[in-house]
Amino acid sequence: ESVRIEKEVLIKAREYCKKNGIKLTWFVSRAIEDYIKRLD
Repeated sequence: ESVRIEKEVLIKAREYCKKNGIKLTWFVSRAIEDYIKRLD
């Protein structure tokens, strides 16, 4: 259950960064993608 919440938080954080023009470095966004995949 906590894993699902964690995943939603990550996705929201990523959307927030996109909306506010905060540039995630390529490396960071890759790491987040991989992490989300691993949670699935």
